[in-house]
Amino acid sequence: MASSKKKNINWRKSLGFLLTISIIINVIQYLNHNDYIHQQRQQHYNSLWIISDQGENLVNQLDKFLALTENDAKEELKVELDNAWRIAFGQHNNMHWYSAMLSSELMGRKKSEWSMLQYSFNRINQQLQYYNSLFHERNGYVLDEEEREKLAAIASFYRIYRERTKGDSIDIDSMLAMINEPMMVIDENYSNALTRVGLGEE
Repeated sequence: MASSKKKNINWRKSLGFLLTISIIINVIQYLNHNDYIHQQRQQHYNSLWIISDQGENLVNQLDKFLALTENDAKEELKVELDNAWRIAFGQHNNMHWYSAMLSSELMGRKKSEWSMLQYSFNRINQQLQYYNSLFHERNGYVLDEEEREKLAAIASFYRIYRERTKGDSIDIDSMLAMINEPMMVIDENYSNALTRVGLGEE
């Protein structure tokens, strides 16, 4: 009888010890996961600031490029046009490397807002890749009115984006409200995309 009681006590002690260890392990995993999420979110914000800093040069080069394409003597300005577009497109590719690393899945309650910001970056990337291929096909930089309007909207997007990312914090909601207008020009499906993630107008 005494031996049986002793075994029960030892079994309970062992069970209690295992439960304690399990709880400690779960707490450590939870804290490590939270720490990972925090670090990843901070990296996302750091990427936004890097994109903002580099975006200023992109805007300057796009503005220069658009101004040059308005000149009738385009052949005489081809070297300048080549340089302006090459720098703008190269700057964009570098910025896209940072925007491509963003993941809305890690952003908690702001998942939809981050998803739309990433969507915007992707649509701009697709548009600029299209223009780069188009210029190669045309062997020149002749733009129709719609093409000029979209390029100007991209410059406007990054001009607004840079303004909204100054300071120590970034308000995603405010930024989305401000970039709405240029994105409507850049992407005809932008309104539908907002609706799909629950951010469109009711």
